[in-house]
Amino acid sequence: MFASLSEFEREVIRKRTLAGLAFARRRGQLLGRRKGLSKAGFLLSRFG
Repeated sequence: MFASLSEFEREVIRKRTLAGLAFARRRGQLLGRRKGLSKAGFLLSRFG
């Protein structure tokens, strides 16, 4: 009984998450990790 309820709850959470991500994409928000250093920033950090 609890296992089936847990699976249902997990599916609801998954659907809400995917809907939120789709909404953010439509608004033009950037998703995911930020990019690392630029090439200039990398060279500055390596060679001072």
